[in-house]
Amino acid sequence: MFNTDGHLRELLASSVHDLVVERAFNDYWSSKAPFCSLCSVFSAQNGSSGAMPTNWKFTNPSEKPQSSPVWLSSNHFPTHGQSKVDQPSQSSPNHCEGSSLLTCQDCQMCVHASCYGITLRWSSKDWRCDKCRAGMYQASCCLCSVRGGALKRTTNGCWAHLLCSLMIPGISFRDIKGKEPISVLHVDTSHKNVVCVFCSTSVGACVHCSEPLCRTVFHAPCGLVSGAQFELVWSDTTSIRVKCPAHRHNTNKVSVVAVKQVVWARHKNGRYYKGTVSNIADILFYMVAFDDGSFSNDLYPHDIKNYSCEQEGPPSVGAAVRVLWTDGKMYCGHFQGTTNTVMYTVDFEDSSQLVLKREAIYSLDQYLPKKVVGRQSTATPMRHQDHLVGPSELSSRQRPHRGSNPKYHNSDFVGGDEDLEMDK
Repeated sequence: MFNTDGHLRELLASSVHDLVVERAFNDYWSSKAPFCSLCSVFSAQNGSSGAMPTNWKFTNPSEKPQSSPVWLSSNHFPTHGQSKVDQPSQSSPNHCEGSSLLTCQDCQMCVHASCYGITLRWSSKDWRCDKCRAGMYQASCCLCSVRGGALKRTTNGCWAHLLCSLMIPGISFRDIKGKEPISVLHVDTSHKNVVCVFCSTSVGACVHCSEPLCRTVFHAPCGLVSGAQFELVWSDTTSIRVKCPAHRHNTNKVSVVAVKQVVWARHKNGRYYKGTVSNIADILFYMVAFDDGSFSNDLYPHDIKNYSCEQEGPPSVGAAVRVLWTDGKMYCGHFQGTTNTVMYTVDFEDSSQLVLKREAIYSLDQYLPKKVVGRQSTATPMRHQDHLVGPSELSSRQRPHRGSNPKYHNSDFVGGDEDLEMDK
């Protein structure tokens, strides 16, 4: 079993506070999109990376955008005396461009303003998190005894991680907008006084692996650095689950594809050409069942116009939504949840570029099914694109009754399952 001692030993409350180590820890967990140290835990790109590497202390601070889409909604933060299922959506009907990212100038913890409960406008150049602003530099989480990460005050005068507070039943937030104080006095008894399988201590409270019959328990940060998988439940915007490393999704069944790697990739005409991966991004898609009976599972948050999804996260499942389609018209439907997918940007030899799902890409050393081999081609200079365009691109002006959004065909997005039947 993975041991967290080498990763978190210097961050434990029992150790002498080392600001350099804490800053490195915070830098590591905000080094990839969406950059928020809380939302990043649930990112497919971060969640599929396995255990925290041994060289994490040498992570170089990444350049962060001013804002990024929010993965967590207010529905995930239970208020006092109210379950997550009963929690009403706090989303407003105004559209925003995304929640601003704030980085603490002292400890380097980066978080969305909305995730941390910041309602006033701050410049990231002079912002400090609550514990650093209070001069409580050595503060640690009362639920796991670990320093670093996004900490907020509790009702009993301590500090608690937002991550730990979201994962442990019985914990609630007195002020849902300010995300504090956190009530930790009613933790479910099955989560207290149990020994974490990774750090072998019973301090604070532990989370349970959500896999049926699995009895593995661990502190949320211990699980995070050990490779546990934290997931937002796509069919329920109030639920979060975690799986221990033994039950995490096996993401290694296909070979790893990296930036600058040459691959065989499927173009819009269904044929495979050589190209180079220029970017890998983790994209959160929204799912909507439209009133006309059609369904879309690849909408961007900003496609929904009657909620501030980029600012405040997704609406509640079942909420009535209005979606702006590619024909310029607004369509009504009901929100069905979220799904996240790692997308690959491929630059082809003829200078064209597509955004693809993993199943549309094969590494040069990967086994190619017979149908793929039969569709391999050599690119020629791109003078005309007509030969690359399939029927779906030519007829995407009208809104079809199908499972994908035609806007991505027009913007060089190629999906997976719908585009071509492939050998298993």
